[in-house]
Amino acid sequence: MKKEVSIFLTIAVVAVVGYGIVQLLPDKTDEGVIKKQDMYGNAELGFAFEYPTGANGYVLEERDPLDIEDIVVRTVTLMRSEDYVNIKNIPIGSEGPPMISVMVVKNDKKQPLRTWAESAIAFSNIHLKTTDVVETTINGIQAIRYMADGLYASDTAVVIHGEYAYVFTGQFLDAQSDLRNDFQPLLDSVRFIPKTN
Repeated sequence: MKKEVSIFLTIAVVAVVGYGIVQLLPDKTDEGVIKKQDMYGNAELGFAFEYPTGANGYVLEERDPLDIEDIVVRTVTLMRSEDYVNIKNIPIGSEGPPMISVMVVKNDKKQPLRTWAESAIAFSNIHLKTTDVVETTINGIQAIRYMADGLYASDTAVVIHGEYAYVFTGQFLDAQSDLRNDFQPLLDSVRFIPKTN
């Protein structure tokens, strides 16, 4: 009886440890590693979205505003994990890597979408657009989208929901890069949620 219990316990321990190891390993497909997904949600800011995490994904950071006009509520940045690991090696005074960002900005004047984007160029970068502005939707809400050029090429989408304007920007060096390819799925995952104060 003791031998059977010992064998059973050994099998159970091996199964639990094996299951734990399998959970830590990245999923694989014929194309390679599948990116794990995480959800960012902030009821104070009134929105949520999904993004890839892990070694082939992104590191998310929330940044408090630096602007003196108290217009920017918060900036959420997504930096490639490999860039985040190497950020300390960038010389002081040098530019950081391209990233995906979401800037949440007050729309106290309750301006319409296009008017806000054209009057808040410091946030929308619409004055740097390299393509026509196209109308689209984000989570069923009217938005505008355009490409802009600055330090990096960027795909920008702007939407107004409630008291905020949300500026989604995907910067990239190469049109085939993960940053570029991950931006649309992030936009597709955006959900506006009830805001808390």
